[in-house]
Amino acid sequence: MTDTTTTPNEAEAVTEQALGELEHLDPNDLQVGDNIREYANLNKPFLDSIAEHGVLVPLTAIRRPDGVVEVRNGQRRTMAARKAGLSTVPVYVLAATAADTAAETIDRIVHQIVTNDQKQDLSNAQRARGIQQMIDAGLTAQKVAKKLSVAKDTVKAAEAAAKSRVALEALESQQITLTEAAVLTEFEQDGSEAIDRLVSAAGTPQFDHVVAQLRSERASAQVRAEAVAHYTERGFTMIDDDDRWGWKPDRVPLRHLQRDGDDGEPVEVDDTVITDPQHWAVRLEEFVQYVDADGNVVDEQDIDWDTEGDPDAEPTEGLRHADHVVERAAFEPEWFCLNPEGAGLQASQMYQRNSDRIARDRSGQSHTATTDLDDDASEDDRQAARLRAEAPNRPRPRNANGASWSTSTSSVPPPPGCAANSSRRCWRARPFPRGPRHSWATAWPATATC
Repeated sequence: MTDTTTTPNEAEAVTEQALGELEHLDPNDLQVGDNIREYANLNKPFLDSIAEHGVLVPLTAIRRPDGVVEVRNGQRRTMAARKAGLSTVPVYVLAATAADTAAETIDRIVHQIVTNDQKQDLSNAQRARGIQQMIDAGLTAQKVAKKLSVAKDTVKAAEAAAKSRVALEALESQQITLTEAAVLTEFEQDGSEAIDRLVSAAGTPQFDHVVAQLRSERASAQVRAEAVAHYTERGFTMIDDDDRWGWKPDRVPLRHLQRDGDDGEPVEVDDTVITDPQHWAVRLEEFVQYVDADGNVVDEQDIDWDTEGDPDAEPTEGLRHADHVVERAAFEPEWFCLNPEGAGLQASQMYQRNSDRIARDRSGQSHTATTDLDDDASEDDRQAARLRAEAPNRPRPRNANGASWSTSTSSVPPPPGCAANSSRRCWRARPFPRGPRHSWATAWPATATC
């Protein structure tokens, strides 16, 4: 077949032009000449595609005066066709027109650069839409994978991405793979902030880390919501960190409460005094629990961490294999009395003293912080006294990882996912993902609790 097509603008300027012919030739008879590409990447997907579909885009070549057909563009397809055992390949054959070797070299390089520069690969978004159309036409994911010579997981990822507006937008505008785009669909309902974090990490080793973070945060939020519902349905008030500090008379921590003993002296109380929800508020402290396959809580000290990642390892007698437990978010309550008098309790003298001092300071009587000092006290002593008086109203101290110290006690039945023990002290570092060996919940001595 002879190609005789010319544009109107070229008709007058070109009076004589070398025309090519489309021929079907044996790839073994073609000569693969020099190429600007240093090597032909004959990877398995490409070879599988040639074996499945043949050469769909014709090669371009020249026929030298001695009759040899030399490939100019399509060396990779030629070599793949030979490996696949194809009997013929389509070749668009041009006549050799160069006057000498140098001119022929120039013509070859111009041809190879121009033809490659004008190629534009499909975007991942276009590829995802195309795969979805094939599936809509009745092909299974396995058949699509075979026809396109790609992994089945890639087809599944493309199918998931094609159904998500967020994933397609990310594929169109960002350097993100089909697999990463499919992960985006999992967090589409979690808001733009989650999607932005994933897109920012796409293409880096941090992507899997961010995915783990988001899954951990979602699980934590779900368990927290269940815990909040458990306490609010029973009539308890929920408070957050902002309401926790400041020596407030209507937010007295359980550990600072007392009642009159039989001898009239104040005695400490425990969580058995939590009877009327209207007098009590609760703050939830997150930590990590380890559970077995049946959902039973396992103490961290009962896990043989040396077996982690080794399914054939035998745990030390009395301990559990590290791979047989998983982490889950859990919450335990920290109790505050909203109305000590109504609950038949009273704040400790120390708490009441600090509460009164803060009240005076807030009313503009900040000088009371130094009234207990002698007249000859230095200015440095007075400044130190003022700082001590203001200290209870300052932000909670945090450790090096940015986590706050806490303690909690409760005899009220905990909700699912909440701790049942009454003296666990822990910290929760955010936003690190959980791992079976690295617990972000660590027991601390009582002296470390603020």
